[in-house]
Amino acid sequence: MNEPKIAKNSELQDMAKKQPHDSKEELMAMLIFRKTHLKEFLK
Repeated sequence: MNEPKIAKNSELQDMAKKQPHDSKEELMAMLIFRKTHLKEFLK
């Protein structure tokens, strides 16, 4: 469980660097979407 979380955190930081105009809420929404998508994928 820890490895994907670390990967997502670094991914989120990369996104924030590439798109500084995006709000934190939008980035968190994307992170939540990816988490749910990953859960569906792993089923």
